[in-house]
Amino acid sequence: MLRRTLLKFIYQHKHKNLVAYGQLLKQWEQFSLADSKQLQMKHLNELLLHAVEHVPYYKNLFSKNLWDKDGLINMDAFKQLPVLEKSSLNQSFEQLKSNGSDRQTWKHNATGGSTGEPARFMQDINYAEWNAATKMFYDGWTGYELGCKKVVIWGAERDIKGGLLKKFRQYLYNKMIINAYQLKSEEMLSYVRGLNRAKPTQVLGYASCLYDFARYIDQKKLTIYSPKAIMSSAEVLYPHMRELIERVFQAPVFNRYGSREMGDMACECTQHNGLHISMPTHYVEVIREDGKEALPGEMGHIVVTGLTNYAMPLIRYRTGDLGMWAENSCDCGCAWPLLQSIVGRAPDALSTAKGDRVHAYYFNQLFFVESEQIWIKKFQVVQEDYDQIYIYVTFHPEDKSTLADYAERTNAINVRIRKVMGEQCQISWVKVDEIPPAPSGKHCYVYSKVGVEALSA
Repeated sequence: MLRRTLLKFIYQHKHKNLVAYGQLLKQWEQFSLADSKQLQMKHLNELLLHAVEHVPYYKNLFSKNLWDKDGLINMDAFKQLPVLEKSSLNQSFEQLKSNGSDRQTWKHNATGGSTGEPARFMQDINYAEWNAATKMFYDGWTGYELGCKKVVIWGAERDIKGGLLKKFRQYLYNKMIINAYQLKSEEMLSYVRGLNRAKPTQVLGYASCLYDFARYIDQKKLTIYSPKAIMSSAEVLYPHMRELIERVFQAPVFNRYGSREMGDMACECTQHNGLHISMPTHYVEVIREDGKEALPGEMGHIVVTGLTNYAMPLIRYRTGDLGMWAENSCDCGCAWPLLQSIVGRAPDALSTAKGDRVHAYYFNQLFFVESEQIWIKKFQVVQEDYDQIYIYVTFHPEDKSTLADYAERTNAINVRIRKVMGEQCQISWVKVDEIPPAPSGKHCYVYSKVGVEALSA
């Protein structure tokens, strides 16, 4: 109670904007869809006007017909603007910086580099406060309040490591940190005991880490404390993962979507019908390969315009993720549109020579859902060429299968893979002791080195 009182005092006096933004989000959550769109267009127009006046990259890119005679955004013209690629952040880093913003409030940030060279960008205090407010707002949907106990299973070193100041902040914010890099079998029992002692209101973590943790608890038949909610973030949450995590922890799983570049932009409510886009802070598009808008239920590239970062506006930025709009609205009372699902990053799918895509979900089904035996602990499928893939596996330590058993299972999986990749596909199995996470701390189930084309618009 004392900690929560102290935190509220700090926020009310040091983070006044953050508190105000959180209150605004709670008000805007009640808006009708029409009012939400009007508010979103107001924020988008303010950002575009700032960009055309203060950001060199956009001065020559924007044409006069981006606004109509009444000063309103011509959305047809807006959607014809070229998509901003991740590679452009490094190539046009200086040109993307604003010359009309207080640089003393800027902070440098970068992507985790999971799929190549990290992309660099700048973010201002306005973005930071809005992002923190959005996190707290989404946390409220799970039943978590500021100062309640939270266990965080995370892997990004910059977020979890630090000196005494960071440790004090973790204590003040009542957080217990579990390093995803150290989430190995020999460490998990101590984490189970630590979580049981902590009795958290919420457990936040990478989807793959939460799933591995739940599998360990389930297989060892251990007792685990049941929090109010589990918040899955930073990775794709597959249905079989959700089912196991909810069963083991006896708590609902909330799926949250965000990125380093854009912050948190969507989250499930208590209805779990999809992820509500934060309309006041983000303008989100789902775009097909041909550059046209995807229909609800149709997969496409997620393209986002962040509405709060004036230091380096990212306009029509391709996140690298694939997803689809929901076909129905939510009856929770929030009119913000729903992303039905986040399928994964573009490299998180294999490409066939015919142009078909086989997503990581297919392989998760093969290895973890359809298999009756618990024999594989982790896997990673790497596509070197259209007709050449390598499957790296770590076997479950308690598996007693014979070589004949392995041969039968791998042959059966090979048959299934060739049905989608083609009969000529060469498949090599490689047994390894560990599959290290990406630099971001995330686990990559599938990675393709071919067939990832830049989106043009």
